[in-house]
Formats: sequence, structure tokens, C-alpha cells
Amino acid sequence: PRLETLVEGLRAHVARLLWRLLVGRAGLLPALGALKDYCLLARGDLWATFLEEARPLMAGAPRLQSVDADLAVPFGRAAAKSSAEGDPLLAAFSLRYLRGAEAEAAFQVGAAAKGSGGGHLVPPLDPRWDPLALAVRLDWPLGLLLGAEQLRRYNQLFALLLRLRRMQGALDDAWKDLRVWVRGRGERGLKRG
Repeated sequence: PRLETLVEGLRAHVARLLWRLLVGRAGLLPALGALKDYCLLARGDLWATFLEEARPLMAGAPRLQSVDADLAVPFGRAAAKSSAEGDPLLAAFSLRYLRGAEAEAAFQVGAAAKGSGGGHLVPPLDPRWDPLALAVRLDWPLGLLLGAEQLRRYNQLFALLLRLRRMQGALDDAWKDLRVWVRGRGERGLKRG
């Protein structure tokens, strides 16, 4: 019993030290909040503004030699116009355009991600702009807790949610165009009758 008490006391002490390090000094809770805000699109105003700002850029094919810098411009403008302005954790996030095998591996879900050949890809929307990922820079020791695999999964969710948000915007635009067209047809129909 004495050895068990000693081991339990050491475990409790180390747990308190880790808690203070991760939650107190390293800012685990704000970092998790930022992952939710940026990777899971909880700051909807930022992403809606980004998609509006990036619309001219995303209307064409990406310029592969400068695509990351091209994306940084509307992302920075969107941050300045949204609730993300002044967020000190925003600097830890940047948009990246993945290429080739890196893009395929990043968006494979399930068994395919582990190399067994099963699983599936995050559903595609626009092959030109689908390989967008959110790069996250976490300071020590948060990088140990949220490693590459966890951040890859957050990026899969980000990719899916951003694609859905883009699709929602396209459907909203189509709905508006249809309403204008229907109104225009209705007015012409009334004038003829």
C-alpha cells in the first residue's frame, strides 16, 4: 500500500504540473477555441467575408507559383473586416494550397489515410480550389498534444466545411438569380396580358 500511495502521489503531482503547463502557461483552452473558430468555421463572418473577397481569385485557376500569397490577401482583408480582427491567435493560422500527393493524402478519410487502400476522399466541389488547407502553427507544448495527425483531421473537417460553405454561397447566388429572372418574366407577362 505504501508504494501505491507514493506512486499515486507522484502521478497526482505530475498531473497538476502538466495541467498548469498546458492550461495555464501554454493556453490550451484558447488554442482549442481558435481551432474551433478557424478550422471548424465557427467565425462564420470571417469565412463569409473571405469567400466574398476571394471570389474574383477563385473564379479562375490558381497561379501555382503564387497561390499561397494570393490567398493571403483576401484572408487578411477578411480578418480585418470580421470578428477575427485583433485576435492574437489568428496569426497561428494561414491558408495553404496543397499540391499533388500531399493534397490527396491530406484529404483521405478512414482506412485510406493509414495506407491500407480503403476509405474515401473528402467530397470534391471544385478541383481547382479544393486543395485548400489551413496551416496551424502551435507553440510547444501544444504541438505535442495536437500533433500532425490531429491537425490533419481538423483540416479534413475544414476542407469539407469550406466546400459546403462555398456550395451554400453558390446556391444562394443561384436562388437570387432565379428570383430576379422569375420577377422579370412575371412583369413582362403582366404587360402582355
